Amino acid sequence: MVTVWAIATNKGGIGKTTLTVNLGAALADTGQRILLIDLDKQGHTGLHLGHAREHVLRDTSLVAVVEKRPIAELAQSTSFPNLDLLPMHPDMVSLEPQLGNLRLYWLHRALQQIPAERYNIVLLDTPPTGNLLTAALIGASRLLVPIIPEPLALEGLGDILATVQDVRETLNAGPERIYLIINRWRAQTKLARSIHETLGELELPATIMTTRIGIDITLPEASGAQQPVSYYRPRSRAAREFKALAQELLQSEGKYE
Repeated sequence: MVTVWAIATNKGGIGKTTLTVNLGAALADTGQRILLIDLDKQGHTGLHLGHAREHVLRDTSLVAVVEKRPIAELAQSTSFPNLDLLPMHPDMVSLEPQLGNLRLYWLHRALQQIPAERYNIVLLDTPPTGNLLTAALIGASRLLVPIIPEPLALEGLGDILATVQDVRETLNAGPERIYLIINRWRAQTKLARSIHETLGELELPATIMTTRIGIDITLPEASGAQQPVSYYRPRSRAAREFKALAQELLQSEGKYE
């Protein structure tokens, strides 16, 4: 069975795309067959893997899924084993307003049709708001929420949890499990430690991952090189952290011994 994980937060600049690409690559390195779907209109997931948005063909992009083409036929291979991509296309900007109300389930239906033998996990890189975010929350059975240790972090967390609750109550859909991932971690700062302690004290409907992703210059360098960090600098701290995060998530899902 294909498991769909949405990576989402209502705040921008949290590192969703970096998390999506590098977690996807780390999961692929364990032998899982991974598909990344870029739902963010900026198209940064594809760019990170060498698929610039201006070079993406409309008929082999997310737009074609809206037009009821099967995802499995549209997914594109990348330069990295077990890691495929369904890229964003600029036409989604004008299409998104048409995807509300009864059409919100378009992505859910398309994801349900992916053959289980094709992929183990689908990762959705989402925008902060809008119909594409709602469609992702409807289609995903798992939600990964990146949190950065800054003063407004808990407010942003509250916003995305409220969005999930709204989807559950109004649409009778939404992710069954929620995982919180601390991103851009600085263990030596008092603020980071304080926010981490506060998260642990709150009664949240989510699991806080033990693995934290720290600040590492190799991450933006890897993005610039259009590679996951596990290929750009396989011995870097960031590569080790993403490997540990992938293993922890798979263990939580009962998929890793």
